[in-house]
Amino acid sequence: MASLIFHYSPEETTLHRLDPRVKMSILMAASAALFAAEGRGLGLLAPAVPALLAAGRISPFRVFRAAFPLFCLAALVFVCRAFLTPGAPPAQVFGWPLPLSKKGLVLGLEEALRLVIVIFLCHAFICVTPAADIQRAASFFAGKKAALLMRLSFAMIPELLDTGAEILAALSCRGLSFGRHPLRGLALFTSAFTRKAAARASRTAEALEARCCGYRRTSRPFSPGPADAVALFLSAGILAASLLL
Repeated sequence: MASLIFHYSPEETTLHRLDPRVKMSILMAASAALFAAEGRGLGLLAPAVPALLAAGRISPFRVFRAAFPLFCLAALVFVCRAFLTPGAPPAQVFGWPLPLSKKGLVLGLEEALRLVIVIFLCHAFICVTPAADIQRAASFFAGKKAALLMRLSFAMIPELLDTGAEILAALSCRGLSFGRHPLRGLALFTSAFTRKAAARASRTAEALEARCCGYRRTSRPFSPGPADAVALFLSAGILAASLLL
């Protein structure tokens, strides 16, 4: 199981006892503020994350270990922004000129920090709020259909993480580690992950339809009408004209 992140953890803390609607409101407001804040604003939001984790008895080291690929993505965001943003280059590093810019370094740090904070915020919210409470809170704000989609999204995140961990373990057992064959390992991982994720999504959709959770509870009977006849006539005329011309 890759399950130390994005899973509910039953505890008796103040965060666990908060109303789920309040927690969802805070999460939405914090997310909006996070992407609107810059510089000092981000510096003010960053220390709030450890305090939040401490209030929910959440180990940041476990989160970092379980979500290591996501933090690698944050590092990649920083590198890409630092190297691809035009601007005046900083001083040389150990005597080597690097195609960096001061503006790129600042923007890269800000964007990577935003991503890291979002990871911890989302984990903290899911960790202290059961899936049923998340669905009830989302139903209060956005309606039942949106609530169902949100609950499925939160439920699928750990499933996808577990799927990725299983594929990596299988590749490692076959001697196809990323360290030895990075390109081949990436291709195999991507194809296997896509196939398994699509299969799980299909099974979930079928299970929902079996429980009458689809947008239409029963299929409509076949009843062709005048619109169908017009569509067939126009299609036949266009296809015939294309063949004759």
